[in-house]
Amino acid sequence: MKIYLNGIVIILMILFCSSSQGVTFNVSTTQELRQSLLDAAQNGQSDTIILADGTYATTDDGGGTFVFLDNEDCDLTLQGSSAENVILSGDNTHQVLDFRVVIFEVLISLESLSIENGYSIVNGGGFYTTENLFIQNSNISNNTTNTGDGGGFYVAGSANISNSIISSNIASNSYSGGGFYVGGSANISNSTISNNIISNSYGSGQGGGFNVVTELTCPQSLYQLLS
Repeated sequence: MKIYLNGIVIILMILFCSSSQGVTFNVSTTQELRQSLLDAAQNGQSDTIILADGTYATTDDGGGTFVFLDNEDCDLTLQGSSAENVILSGDNTHQVLDFRVVIFEVLISLESLSIENGYSIVNGGGFYTTENLFIQNSNISNNTTNTGDGGGFYVAGSANISNSIISSNIASNSYSGGGFYVGGSANISNSTISNNIISNSYGSGQGGGFNVVTELTCPQSLYQLLS
């Protein structure tokens, strides 16, 4: 019995985040971004990836979508200098980002960067996540999903969006969420959501601008909302 309990303790130590300071990864190339996402998913800490100015395209190295697949209770932040200077692109070929965490519910943060020209035949043209989301000072634009929900992005959890632009995203042959789809609640402040559409929607089609399943909070004086 003692051996069995010790085994459980070891497993818990592996799966739960270390209480120490998370790691900061500084990246400047597509390959470094891929490696940092892989490393962050394995180190047992909440991490920050800081992207140098430039464009990181999924087609640069033939690797396709940037993937973060984790089984730890650890948050992740991707941070640029500004939405104008740091661009993650799907090159109209791939979904840009895919964030998935097994078992746990964590926070994915995207700060001061752009996600654009993503294309997917599943949920989330720009990006998809099973987790909760925080977006700040960012631009999500010109992304398309074909037969999925959430042209710009799809969030299974809840979302907090501030000081950001979500524009010109398309959910084609879809049920809902031209700009984005949020499976939980969403808080939107000081942001512009414009020119997002659903085309050839199944059934009634819901939310050319966006679709939030549970509760939406958005101070009317702080944002501009255009379908």
